[in-house]
Amino acid sequence: MFKVTTGHMPAERIIRLTTFGTLDLAADRILVAEGMAAAKQYQTNRFLVDHRFVTLSMRLMDVQDVPLIADQAGLSRNVSIALLHNETEEAKKIFSFLDDLSFIQDRTRKAFTDESEAIAWLTCQP
Repeated sequence: MFKVTTGHMPAERIIRLTTFGTLDLAADRILVAEGMAAAKQYQTNRFLVDHRFVTLSMRLMDVQDVPLIADQAGLSRNVSIALLHNETEEAKKIFSFLDDLSFIQDRTRKAFTDESEAIAWLTCQP
């Protein structure tokens, strides 16, 4: 089972999405929909997505579909997304690959293990 909680950090203009359960491509679709609804509600394009509490169920090949899912849902390319993950080897591999993919595709998405670093990076984004 996958669950997302949504919070708002008004001073930083950041939407915080915290995920629980199993993260796979179906869960990513749910996450994108929740994020889009929150962006409309809070009128901001900065996201702190906390994946430290999920079980990853994605292969590297699946990760290639993450940007496509966002595009298909209509998520603007003007969003800034800081992804928090735990320090397991699997998470490091998956999120490092997503960092590389984001860079190649010119997307403002970056992975972190430190929450304060993620917030500092987001607050520097337009």
